[in-house]
Amino acid sequence: MPRGVLIQKYCKQNNVQYNSIVVNVDENSPFRVVESDINIKDFEILSPNPTSQRRTLTVHGLVEMNNLDIVYKFMSENIKMLRRLNSDKDNPINKDIAIIILNYNSEVDTIKCVKSLQEQRYDSFEIIIVDNCSKKPSLNVIRNFCYNESIHLIENNKNNGYNAGNNIGLKYAFNKGYKYALIANPDMEFPDKDMLQILVDRMSNDIVVVAPDIRGIDNSHQNPYKRLGDWKHSFYWIGNVIRSIIDSNAKDSLFDDWSKSHYCAMVSGCCFLIDLKFVDAIGYFDEGVFLYCEESILSRQVEQLKYKMWYCANTYAVHAHIEKAKGNPNPRIRIWYRSKKYFIRNYSGNSWIGRQIAYFSAWLNCMVQLMIHSVK
Repeated sequence: MPRGVLIQKYCKQNNVQYNSIVVNVDENSPFRVVESDINIKDFEILSPNPTSQRRTLTVHGLVEMNNLDIVYKFMSENIKMLRRLNSDKDNPINKDIAIIILNYNSEVDTIKCVKSLQEQRYDSFEIIIVDNCSKKPSLNVIRNFCYNESIHLIENNKNNGYNAGNNIGLKYAFNKGYKYALIANPDMEFPDKDMLQILVDRMSNDIVVVAPDIRGIDNSHQNPYKRLGDWKHSFYWIGNVIRSIIDSNAKDSLFDDWSKSHYCAMVSGCCFLIDLKFVDAIGYFDEGVFLYCEESILSRQVEQLKYKMWYCANTYAVHAHIEKAKGNPNPRIRIWYRSKKYFIRNYSGNSWIGRQIAYFSAWLNCMVQLMIHSVK
């Protein structure tokens, strides 16, 4: 049989472009790649099935089969995936938003988040899950979920932090031609089914970041924020510590007015819509921080390019975040301190003396937090 004839015929009959074909590959593969324009090292693993040993690979070129029954069975079982993956690879997108969820050992929250997003009335979006090198059990759950739900999964083999993980999804989205990206933490829920529509409608030529009201499970408001970084306000946290001792429910002094929509200096990183052309203009999120201070850095990047952020009080999302579930906070406090120093050095805009004052404040804050948690 001439090479590739069977696959060409099957694909044409089922409206699948055969110049980018998905094939089943394992140790006893019935497929052998021929006339391929890429090397084996360039194969891309896409949504593997965790219940079997097979891998799903995208092959640009033709394939030769030596077991026609297996070929027919494979093609029949996977025609839906073939159509979707070929459409992703070869056709321009007709959607506006790429929703990026960064998963790290949080498979239960991630699945709940996706199901909540699927209830949105605005349907011009694709959900992209980036797994940030989770443990095998968590990853297998996500693999199986993405496979069954036809969700695009990108597996990162090294955890380089929050910004680095999101950048993987952002680069995929930008290269696919998406206009916006929604960054959403796995522990987000979206009761307002019109949230995406409201956020998209508020985007404009000068507004590149739009965020909803963020409510905690205690109904507290966690958006928007005031401007951070000026050394003159470096010791604001002392007031927060005192207030929290007096009243554990006291509001953080960093929060701005949540009751009405307005331009704002900074928004929470747990959920926001961002213009992908702007993301490309800044060279993507700064990977100099592993975790924390991402919002402060992004707010300065928006300022530097003379764009704006907008807070939408007329829609909301729920941040179902439980601090105690993260365990010992001391390692996270030290990570925050390193990130804070990075922000002060690279983005604060303070004078040398101002930076020294800010460094001292950050160090003192870190020591106080470590002491408070050691007492608890």
